[in-house]
Amino acid sequence: MKLDKAFVASAAMSLGMAAVSIWALQRVPDTPLPIQWGLDGRPIAFAPAALALLVPPAVAAVLTLVFALLPKIMPRQSDIARSRLPYAIATTGTIAMLFVLHVLLIGYSLGAPVNVSAAGVAATGALVAVIGNYLPKTRYNYLLGIRTPWTLADERVWDRTHRFTGAWLVAAGLLALATGLFFPGQPLLLLVGVGAIGAAAVAGVVYSAVISLRAGKADAPAD
Repeated sequence: MKLDKAFVASAAMSLGMAAVSIWALQRVPDTPLPIQWGLDGRPIAFAPAALALLVPPAVAAVLTLVFALLPKIMPRQSDIARSRLPYAIATTGTIAMLFVLHVLLIGYSLGAPVNVSAAGVAATGALVAVIGNYLPKTRYNYLLGIRTPWTLADERVWDRTHRFTGAWLVAAGLLALATGLFFPGQPLLLLVGVGAIGAAAVAGVVYSAVISLRAGKADAPAD
């Protein structure tokens, strides 16, 4: 998927979110709608209906524009062109996740038996698994990927870190997806799924530091 196609897909989903929101405004109860849920599936924050339904499409539209403009305004040395496909997948996937969650929010507001917290964990897990799958294909750049001092200092460290972290993100994302789909009423398991994603990301950072240190020792001149 090229960046222009990614922009079209993201823009279409943003417009779809806006259209669904306008449709839902005529049908939801004239009361504040939930905008945040605890892991137990219960709403913990509310906002006026217009705000709750129209802000998500606006956020998606802004992100779509930012994602489209970033590669054009980044310095040439950022070299994002070598990672066009991973960038397109990550950005379009993010908007797709917002689209799904927005539709579920509207369904909940209309009375559908939706556990938005579990759906959010599942959707996040799916996105992370997809991004993890494409992470090893992300070439050295200053915009996308695991940008630690060690990966940015050595392209060899970059490549090894992204292969390592990509595999763990796929595993963590699938775990989060499974907990969201099959254990929606288990807050502790949902937390495990979310925590696995965070642990995989932290492991990638630590791994980049460790292999950079080892590479430095290997390259050091003998006494």
